[in-house]
Amino acid sequence: MKAEIAYSIGRRILLSGICAAASVQMYGCGFLTGLPCVTQPIDQSLQSGIRGTVTLGPTCPVEMPGQSCVEPYQADLRIECPNGSTVTTVRSDSEGRFEVKLPPGDYTVVPLDADPQSPLPTASTVDVTVPANEFSELQVQYDTGIR
Repeated sequence: MKAEIAYSIGRRILLSGICAAASVQMYGCGFLTGLPCVTQPIDQSLQSGIRGTVTLGPTCPVEMPGQSCVEPYQADLRIECPNGSTVTTVRSDSEGRFEVKLPPGDYTVVPLDADPQSPLPTASTVDVTVPANEFSELQVQYDTGIR
């Protein structure tokens, strides 16, 4: 059982440092210096968050003039607090686009493996700062390993 401290403005700070509450709502990572990740319900009217595209490539061993060896990719991306706690997971669409509304704060985007049994394709995690009233733009590139 996780111990909780009630915060005067209705936020909850989990002593274990986990940034998700027992609820079906999504939670974000707020700024509170020196304290663990703060949980707060994500207001869907927020005008801030992360948006971007996911690509897969190279998809051919030799790129010819007029040919692209990179294509949109549908993938799951886990959004985490700086302490590694999961805020939410978002899936890019068939055109590789994604958007997730988040309160201002620091996040890590973790591209998830399509097939955990296979080492490829792979993509690197990306640290993102979401400013107030803005969307941070992000390009996630999955590497196929084709050379």
